[in-house]
Parts: sequence; C-alpha cells; structure tokens
Amino acid sequence: MASTPLPMAPSTSVNSAMAKSESIKNMLTTTMKKLIQENTIGLVATITPDGYPAVSPKATMVILDDTHIAFFDLRSPKPEEI
Repeated sequence: MASTPLPMAPSTSVNSAMAKSESIKNMLTTTMKKLIQENTIGLVATITPDGYPAVSPKATMVILDDTHIAFFDLRSPKPEEI
C-alpha cells in the first residue's frame, strides 16, 4: 500500500522559504571568513567542459560580502587534458 504525502500547510512553506532566503544572505559564516582571511592560499575547483576536475591555487582571495568571494586569475595554468 503506497502512502500519500500529507499536504504542507502554507505557513510551513513560507517559513521554509524565509529560512532559505536568510541562509543565502549569510552564506559565509564567521568561521569561514576567518579561515579565508588567515590563510594565504585557497584552492578553486571547477569542471572542464569534458567533465574533468580542474583545481588551481589562488593566493589572492578576498571576501566581498556574505555571499561573494573574489580572486585574481593571473597566469593561471590551463588544466592538463588527459
């Protein structure tokens, strides 16, 4: 016998959306900010169009606000193709 999910009360979905919005506003916690500020290098990872990982060290990390980190991409080596 399959169970039927109960409908969510409107107040629950509104509270959930508000909580999600609040967590996005404060994406970088105090601990995260401290870690970025106290370290001289960070690793930035991306995925190539072919699906391979590409990790590059960045020594120019800067916190812009609670949801944005910036870094310079100077003379960054291109990922090696396998």
